[in-house]
Amino acid sequence: MFKLLKLAFVVGALAAVWMLVPIGGRTLHARWTAAGGPEAFARATWAELDKALAKEPEPAPKAKGAREPAGARAARPTEAHTERDRQAVDKILAEHLRN
Repeated sequence: MFKLLKLAFVVGALAAVWMLVPIGGRTLHARWTAAGGPEAFARATWAELDKALAKEPEPAPKAKGAREPAGARAARPTEAHTERDRQAVDKILAEHLRN
């Protein structure tokens, strides 16, 4: 019984990947529907998967009018708060919690 349950789980997981997981913008089911046959499906899928997994994600487009030097964003730390800033936030939070 446990083996049957494991088999059902594996089949369900594969069906979910087939129908729901997009890679490169299309699911395997969409690729199969678009392909003319198994050979075309395998060739096209392999090419699309290789292209989708090999390239790095493109950076998000910048807002209009944003002028920032190319290296400035990478050099700036993600969090630039000082200890004084943190203490001020703690004080404000404590005041609000008292009320």
